[in-house]
Amino acid sequence: MPGWLLKFSMSFLRMVMTPKGLAKQARKPSGWYGKYIAQPMFLSGNAALNQLIFNKLDLSSNDVVLEVGFGPGALLGQIAEKVNRSNNVFGLDFSPTMLAEAQRRNRNLIESGLLHLQQGSSSNMPYTESYFSKICCSNILYFWQPPEPHLSEILRCLQPGGQLVMGFRSADQINAMQLDNEVFARYSDEELESLLKRVGFSDVAIIHQSAEPLDSYVAIATKSV
Repeated sequence: MPGWLLKFSMSFLRMVMTPKGLAKQARKPSGWYGKYIAQPMFLSGNAALNQLIFNKLDLSSNDVVLEVGFGPGALLGQIAEKVNRSNNVFGLDFSPTMLAEAQRRNRNLIESGLLHLQQGSSSNMPYTESYFSKICCSNILYFWQPPEPHLSEILRCLQPGGQLVMGFRSADQINAMQLDNEVFARYSDEELESLLKRVGFSDVAIIHQSAEPLDSYVAIATKSV
């Protein structure tokens, strides 16, 4: 989706929905909006960001991977195809609409046992301690208010030496899109790095890559051994 089309789409949606309603649908897509409006925007608008996340995961067949907030499931399907090992790739999302769409999109991977999806909250994840070698997420940081319970759960579920790869939009990007201040929290690179270290992560790096329609940002953080 070109940058001008993304701006046009956002302008149109602001005419037919309240800012609060639009923000809440971005947080937890549901109904016709989630299926027919949010999903196409997520797929096209986040393609470059998801590809950067995928590249930085640096996956092997030995990895046990979780994506939190998988949305339409495009990145998760790519991960499962790369790992290509039964019972090694999982997804958790609290939107029933997105769960249904991701199940539809990745039906073959699910039926073959290469991908396991379920509905649930990132503040209370249904996984045992130190289960995953890598956990990723994209565009959900803003909705964790407060963020510490969610990041602490991710840290709990990571193996020692495991990595979190988190895709996000900068504060400037969110401001330019005029997204609701109460639903969308803003973070500078410095604030995010400080937050991750405060929760218990180490070796935090923030990566910026030019892309269309929006530049991509990824935070990589490690659970100490």
